[in-house]
Amino acid sequence: MSDSNDNRKFSHNDHFSGYMEVIFETIRRDLKAPARILDIPAGFGRIGDKLRSLGHDVVCADINEERTEYVQANMEFRLPFDDASFDVVISMEGVEHVINQTSLINELVRVAKPRGTICISTPNVSNFWSRLTFLFTGYFYQFEPAQFLVAKPDILIDKGHISPITLYHLGHKMAIAGAGLKVATGDRFKKKILFPLALFIFPFSYLMAKAQEKKLPVEMFAETGSTLRYFNLNVFLSRTLITYFVKR
Repeated sequence: MSDSNDNRKFSHNDHFSGYMEVIFETIRRDLKAPARILDIPAGFGRIGDKLRSLGHDVVCADINEERTEYVQANMEFRLPFDDASFDVVISMEGVEHVINQTSLINELVRVAKPRGTICISTPNVSNFWSRLTFLFTGYFYQFEPAQFLVAKPDILIDKGHISPITLYHLGHKMAIAGAGLKVATGDRFKKKILFPLALFIFPFSYLMAKAQEKKLPVEMFAETGSTLRYFNLNVFLSRTLITYFVKR
Protein backbone atom coordinates (compact mmCIF):
# COMPACT_ATOMS: atom_id res chain seq x y z
CA MET A 1 0.00 0.00 0.00
CA SER A 2 1.16 3.55 -0.70
CA ASP A 3 2.87 5.43 2.11
CA SER A 4 0.24 7.52 3.89
CA ASN A 5 2.83 10.29 4.21
CA ASP A 6 3.39 10.36 0.45
CA ASN A 7 0.02 11.72 -0.61
CA ARG A 8 1.45 14.06 -3.22
CA LYS A 9 3.17 11.16 -5.02
CA PHE A 10 -0.07 9.28 -5.68
CA SER A 11 -3.15 11.41 -5.06
CA HIS A 12 -6.52 9.68 -5.04
CA ASN A 13 -9.96 10.05 -3.55
CA ASP A 14 -10.68 7.98 -0.43
CA HIS A 15 -14.47 8.41 -0.50
CA PHE A 16 -17.29 7.64 -2.91
CA SER A 17 -17.59 11.06 -4.46
CA GLY A 18 -20.39 12.69 -6.42
CA TYR A 19 -18.96 11.94 -9.84
CA MET A 20 -18.47 8.30 -8.86
CA GLU A 21 -22.12 8.10 -7.81
CA VAL A 22 -23.29 9.57 -11.13
CA ILE A 23 -21.16 7.16 -13.17
CA PHE A 24 -22.11 4.16 -11.05
CA GLU A 25 -25.84 4.87 -11.31
CA THR A 26 -25.58 5.32 -15.07
CA ILE A 27 -23.82 1.99 -15.51
CA ARG A 28 -26.20 0.26 -13.10
CA ARG A 29 -29.16 1.55 -15.10
CA ASP A 30 -27.86 1.06 -18.64
CA LEU A 31 -25.51 -1.93 -18.59
CA LYS A 32 -26.50 -5.51 -17.93
CA ALA A 33 -24.08 -7.76 -16.07
CA PRO A 34 -21.74 -9.37 -16.68
CA ALA A 35 -19.68 -6.83 -18.60
CA ARG A 36 -15.91 -6.41 -18.62
CA ILE A 37 -14.98 -2.98 -17.30
CA LEU A 38 -11.64 -1.17 -16.99
CA ASP A 39 -11.25 1.44 -14.25
CA ILE A 40 -8.14 3.60 -14.73
CA PRO A 41 -6.90 5.33 -12.62
CA ALA A 42 -8.56 3.19 -9.98
CA GLY A 43 -7.50 5.19 -6.90
CA PHE A 44 -8.83 3.33 -3.86
CA GLY A 45 -11.01 1.09 -6.03
CA ARG A 46 -14.31 2.39 -4.66
CA ILE A 47 -16.32 2.26 -7.90
CA GLY A 48 -14.76 -1.05 -8.88
CA ASP A 49 -16.05 -2.65 -5.67
CA LYS A 50 -19.58 -1.41 -6.28
CA LEU A 51 -19.60 -2.51 -9.91
CA ARG A 52 -18.41 -5.99 -8.91
CA SER A 53 -21.34 -6.20 -6.51
CA LEU A 54 -23.58 -5.93 -9.59
CA GLY A 55 -21.85 -8.89 -11.20
CA HIS A 56 -19.44 -7.07 -13.52
CA ASP A 57 -15.87 -8.16 -14.21
CA VAL A 58 -13.82 -5.10 -13.24
CA VAL A 59 -10.11 -4.64 -13.92
CA CYS A 60 -8.53 -1.87 -11.85
CA ALA A 61 -5.34 -0.23 -13.09
CA ASP A 62 -3.21 2.51 -11.56
CA ILE A 63 0.34 3.53 -10.72
CA ASN A 64 -0.45 3.30 -7.01
CA GLU A 65 -0.25 0.09 -5.01
CA GLU A 66 -3.36 0.39 -2.88
CA ARG A 67 -4.29 -3.21 -3.70
CA THR A 68 -2.27 -6.18 -4.79
CA GLU A 69 -4.70 -7.07 -7.59
CA TYR A 70 -4.21 -3.75 -9.37
CA VAL A 71 -2.67 -3.87 -12.83
CA GLN A 72 0.27 -1.47 -12.80
CA ALA A 73 -0.34 0.96 -15.65
CA ASN A 74 1.20 4.35 -16.33
CA MET A 75 -1.27 6.51 -18.24
CA GLU A 76 1.60 8.33 -19.97
CA PHE A 77 2.41 5.16 -21.94
CA ARG A 78 0.70 2.34 -23.82
CA LEU A 79 -1.74 0.51 -21.56
CA PRO A 80 -0.99 -3.18 -20.88
CA PHE A 81 -4.22 -4.44 -22.47
CA ASP A 82 -5.11 -5.87 -25.86
CA ASP A 83 -7.19 -4.02 -28.41
CA ALA A 84 -10.97 -4.18 -27.89
CA SER A 85 -10.69 -5.81 -24.44
CA PHE A 86 -13.45 -4.01 -22.51
CA ASP A 87 -17.16 -3.31 -22.84
CA VAL A 88 -16.74 -0.15 -20.76
CA VAL A 89 -13.65 1.95 -20.02
CA ILE A 90 -13.87 4.34 -17.08
CA SER A 91 -11.28 7.05 -16.53
CA MET A 92 -12.26 9.27 -13.63
CA GLU A 93 -10.10 12.30 -12.86
CA GLY A 94 -7.19 10.98 -14.91
CA VAL A 95 -6.90 12.92 -18.15
CA GLU A 96 -5.96 16.14 -16.34
CA HIS A 97 -2.99 14.40 -14.67
CA VAL A 98 -1.04 13.53 -17.83
CA ILE A 99 1.13 15.61 -20.11
CA ASN A 100 0.14 13.81 -23.31
CA GLN A 101 -3.65 13.75 -23.22
CA THR A 102 -3.93 12.65 -26.84
CA SER A 103 -1.92 9.52 -26.17
CA LEU A 104 -4.07 8.55 -23.17
CA ILE A 105 -7.32 9.20 -25.04
CA ASN A 106 -6.12 7.07 -27.95
CA GLU A 107 -5.36 4.27 -25.52
CA LEU A 108 -8.72 4.46 -23.77
CA VAL A 109 -10.48 4.12 -27.11
CA ARG A 110 -8.10 1.41 -28.34
CA VAL A 111 -8.83 -0.98 -25.48
CA ALA A 112 -12.63 -0.47 -25.72
CA LYS A 113 -14.69 -2.83 -27.86
CA PRO A 114 -16.49 -1.49 -30.95
CA ARG A 115 -19.72 0.18 -29.74
CA GLY A 116 -18.25 0.09 -26.25
CA THR A 117 -18.55 3.03 -23.86
CA ILE A 118 -15.68 5.23 -22.74
CA CYS A 119 -16.56 7.29 -19.66
CA ILE A 120 -14.26 10.19 -18.81
CA SER A 121 -14.62 12.62 -15.92
CA THR A 122 -12.40 15.63 -15.30
CA PRO A 123 -12.54 18.93 -13.40
CA ASN A 124 -14.97 21.08 -15.35
CA VAL A 125 -13.17 24.14 -16.71
CA SER A 126 -16.34 25.12 -18.58
CA ASN A 127 -18.45 25.74 -15.51
CA PHE A 128 -19.45 29.23 -14.48
CA TRP A 129 -17.19 29.41 -11.42
CA SER A 130 -14.13 28.19 -13.34
CA ARG A 131 -14.78 30.83 -16.01
CA LEU A 132 -14.90 33.52 -13.36
CA THR A 133 -11.73 32.17 -11.76
CA PHE A 134 -9.92 32.32 -15.10
CA LEU A 135 -11.18 35.85 -15.75
CA PHE A 136 -9.62 37.17 -12.55
CA THR A 137 -6.57 34.91 -12.15
CA GLY A 138 -5.59 33.55 -15.56
CA TYR A 139 -5.96 29.92 -14.45
CA PHE A 140 -8.94 27.60 -14.10
CA TYR A 141 -10.51 26.46 -10.83
CA GLN A 142 -8.81 23.26 -9.57
CA PHE A 143 -5.72 23.99 -11.68
CA GLU A 144 -3.90 26.33 -9.30
CA PRO A 145 -0.23 26.76 -10.34
CA ALA A 146 0.89 26.42 -6.71
CA GLN A 147 -0.12 22.75 -6.89
CA PHE A 148 2.12 21.91 -9.86
CA LEU A 149 4.84 19.31 -9.34
CA VAL A 150 8.06 18.95 -11.29
CA ALA A 151 9.86 15.61 -11.48
CA LYS A 152 12.45 14.00 -13.71
CA PRO A 153 11.03 11.84 -16.53
CA ASP A 154 12.23 8.62 -14.88
CA ILE A 155 10.49 9.42 -11.57
CA LEU A 156 7.05 7.80 -11.21
CA ILE A 157 4.82 10.44 -9.66
CA ASP A 158 1.31 11.85 -9.89
CA LYS A 159 1.84 15.23 -11.53
CA GLY A 160 -1.40 16.70 -10.19
CA HIS A 161 -3.87 18.83 -12.16
CA ILE A 162 -1.58 19.99 -14.96
CA SER A 163 -3.70 19.62 -18.12
CA PRO A 164 -7.12 21.32 -18.21
CA ILE A 165 -9.32 20.28 -21.11
CA THR A 166 -12.61 21.70 -22.35
CA LEU A 167 -15.51 19.52 -23.41
CA TYR A 168 -15.04 20.55 -27.05
CA HIS A 169 -11.33 19.70 -27.08
CA LEU A 170 -12.04 16.39 -25.38
CA GLY A 171 -14.73 15.63 -27.96
CA HIS A 172 -12.36 16.49 -30.80
CA LYS A 173 -9.57 14.26 -29.48
CA MET A 174 -12.04 11.44 -28.93
CA ALA A 175 -13.38 11.83 -32.48
CA ILE A 176 -9.89 11.51 -33.90
CA ALA A 177 -9.37 8.39 -31.75
CA GLY A 178 -12.61 6.91 -33.09
CA ALA A 179 -15.37 7.71 -30.58
CA GLY A 180 -18.30 10.14 -30.51
CA LEU A 181 -20.06 11.85 -27.61
CA LYS A 182 -23.27 10.28 -26.33
CA VAL A 183 -23.88 12.27 -23.12
CA ALA A 184 -22.27 15.28 -21.42
CA THR A 185 -23.33 15.98 -17.85
CA GLY A 186 -21.89 16.67 -14.41
CA ASP A 187 -22.18 16.05 -10.69
CA ARG A 188 -22.92 18.65 -8.03
CA PHE A 189 -23.31 22.29 -8.87
CA LYS A 190 -20.53 24.66 -7.83
CA LYS A 191 -21.03 27.95 -5.93
CA LYS A 192 -24.82 27.86 -5.60
CA ILE A 193 -24.73 31.36 -4.14
CA LEU A 194 -23.97 32.59 -7.67
CA PHE A 195 -26.94 30.80 -9.27
CA PRO A 196 -28.90 33.98 -10.07
CA LEU A 197 -25.94 35.46 -11.96
CA ALA A 198 -25.13 32.13 -13.65
CA LEU A 199 -28.72 31.61 -14.78
CA PHE A 200 -28.83 35.15 -16.13
CA ILE A 201 -25.70 34.57 -18.23
CA PHE A 202 -26.50 31.00 -19.33
CA PRO A 203 -28.89 31.86 -22.21
CA PHE A 204 -26.24 34.03 -23.85
CA SER A 205 -23.59 31.32 -23.45
CA TYR A 206 -26.02 28.71 -24.77
CA LEU A 207 -26.87 30.70 -27.89
CA MET A 208 -23.21 31.25 -28.72
CA ALA A 209 -22.46 27.56 -28.11
CA LYS A 210 -25.42 26.50 -30.23
CA ALA A 211 -24.13 28.54 -33.18
CA GLN A 212 -20.76 26.81 -32.95
CA GLU A 213 -22.14 23.32 -32.41
CA LYS A 214 -24.04 23.45 -35.70
CA LYS A 215 -20.62 23.40 -37.36
CA LEU A 216 -19.04 20.57 -35.35
CA PRO A 217 -17.77 17.55 -37.31
CA VAL A 218 -20.26 14.67 -37.30
CA GLU A 219 -17.49 12.42 -35.94
CA MET A 220 -17.72 14.26 -32.63
CA PHE A 221 -21.14 12.69 -32.03
CA ALA A 222 -22.02 9.07 -31.32
CA GLU A 223 -24.83 9.13 -33.88
CA THR A 224 -25.02 10.83 -37.27
CA GLY A 225 -27.64 13.56 -37.23
CA SER A 226 -27.65 13.68 -33.43
CA THR A 227 -29.51 16.58 -31.81
CA LEU A 228 -27.27 16.26 -28.74
CA ARG A 229 -25.81 19.47 -27.39
CA TYR A 230 -22.28 19.47 -26.01
CA PHE A 231 -23.04 22.57 -23.98
CA ASN A 232 -25.94 22.39 -21.53
CA LEU A 233 -26.94 23.64 -18.09
CA ASN A 234 -25.22 20.72 -16.28
CA VAL A 235 -21.98 21.46 -18.10
CA PHE A 236 -22.33 25.15 -17.26
CA LEU A 237 -22.86 24.61 -13.53
CA SER A 238 -21.29 21.32 -12.42
CA ARG A 239 -18.01 20.99 -10.58
CA THR A 240 -17.03 17.87 -12.49
CA LEU A 241 -17.52 17.20 -16.20
CA ILE A 242 -18.80 13.66 -16.86
CA THR A 243 -18.84 12.37 -20.43
CA TYR A 244 -19.85 9.16 -22.14
CA PHE A 245 -18.45 8.36 -25.59
CA VAL A 246 -19.22 5.44 -27.88
CA LYS A 247 -16.48 3.81 -29.94
CA ARG A 248 -17.24 3.53 -33.65
